[in-house]
Amino acid sequence: MEDDLAFILGTSRSDGNTRRLLNYVNREMNASVVDLATLNISYFDYEGKNLDDDFIPTIESLQDYSMLGFVSPMYWYTVSAQLKIFVDRLSDLLGPRKDLGRKLRGKSTFLIATGNTETEITSGMEEVIAKTSEYLGMNYQGAFYGHVREDLILEPQMLKDAAGFMSRILESS
Repeated sequence: MEDDLAFILGTSRSDGNTRRLLNYVNREMNASVVDLATLNISYFDYEGKNLDDDFIPTIESLQDYSMLGFVSPMYWYTVSAQLKIFVDRLSDLLGPRKDLGRKLRGKSTFLIATGNTETEITSGMEEVIAKTSEYLGMNYQGAFYGHVREDLILEPQMLKDAAGFMSRILESS
């Protein structure tokens, strides 16, 4: 199943807690990872002046996967700016590129998140991915949140729980 899975990583620190957790859950699968920090994806523009940035090619590259994992640290009780911009740009798939938007239907999605101020994921953070998935006809499978008590140290129990979450996600697809 791992060849049918892509992770979309949105973080300001590509080598931080969130990436470390992603690396752990992806260590044996070696699924594709799209690091939004390495791409030029502009905010949504009603006039479509940014349709030549990296968003459309990224969406095209994700079409072959039946499962998309959104991965983000919790910033101010929601997803990172990088991931929020990516989600906002999905609006392009409702207008100028409906052909690509329709191809998202039926894909499974889930969220993996980390944070150090909250002990559990906020409903607002999870809702961004759950409601977006629902609106686009994708099947949201749930979220895993890893509370990081000390920066760059991922506790063994959190890693075990994250691996268990991924196993359940892969088995359900």
